[in-house]
Amino acid sequence: MIFSAKTIQYFLILVIIFTVIKQSLMNQVIFAFSNGNLSVTSEQIPNASLATSILPTDKDEIRPYKWKNEDVTLKKYVDTNGKQMVEMEKEIADSTLTDDQKSRLAKLGKLPHPCCDAPIDTKDCLHAQAAMGLIKYLITLGWDDNKIKQEILLWYKYWWPRHYAIAATYLNSKGTDPAKVSIDDWLGEQLSTVRSEQIMVQALSKN
Repeated sequence: MIFSAKTIQYFLILVIIFTVIKQSLMNQVIFAFSNGNLSVTSEQIPNASLATSILPTDKDEIRPYKWKNEDVTLKKYVDTNGKQMVEMEKEIADSTLTDDQKSRLAKLGKLPHPCCDAPIDTKDCLHAQAAMGLIKYLITLGWDDNKIKQEILLWYKYWWPRHYAIAATYLNSKGTDPAKVSIDDWLGEQLSTVRSEQIMVQALSKN
């Protein structure tokens, strides 16, 4: 696969167009690219559908758990600025967790994320607070660590679609099927950090 720097720029804009069609709620993404004036077609960018296929779709809107007897949805997160998940973090006291649950929470809290150069347990941003709240809540619901990681990755892809579209394209350029990447690799330093995005974009622009 051959990319030029300009092609990468076009590709990213096309990803956003596809994402907006699939997810009209992606306000942060729309804002980030609202000043772009480029117009492209799918034929101009290779594997754009591959990149967007890993992102959440309408079927992912309602999550398989409730908070205070209300559905937890992607739309509600945007409408309420993450209220449900922030409440999970604040209202589930660590003291109510068992020693095993505390240990699991501490371990999962070390997961990185593509927003701040810190693990989510630092709670340096709203996304990190929300992720920690959700992890804590799902632990109390009896979810195992692997299932929790899968759920966190879905939210990551919703919060940062541009990042994961880039990651999917990068993996494909290396001959790796994104669908076959393990959950631990997806949530690792190589694919889910601020620095990893910089490295992936640089690598793609050099191809």
